[in-house]
Amino acid sequence: MTSVGKHSSYRVPTGWPFLMREMHNKLPGIDDRIAVLPDPADPTEYEDIADALWDLFLVVKNLAPSPNATGCQRHPGGPVDTEAPAGWGRCLLCNHNRRISHPEAKKAMESATSH
Repeated sequence: MTSVGKHSSYRVPTGWPFLMREMHNKLPGIDDRIAVLPDPADPTEYEDIADALWDLFLVVKNLAPSPNATGCQRHPGGPVDTEAPAGWGRCLLCNHNRRISHPEAKKAMESATSH
């Protein structure tokens, strides 16, 4: 069975192919530099390796998704809902809209305000 006509909603983020290629190019060079170090190596010999590792770290850091406290694509920097019901996300803005339109949530809000 083929998936002709069906497209995945996943899209490779811009810059990932370049960053992946750069990471794969840098990694073997660092490994080779470490392998040729003498057993009691001088600390100054590690400076070049430390710089190369830092460059690799910066490449890999750019591959990681940006931090998102809410987990929401629409409101990544929005407020976090600390009282989110089970199965709901952590975005306060989206959960507020859910509470308004969700019948059980409306009943719970009405009973909480009537006491």
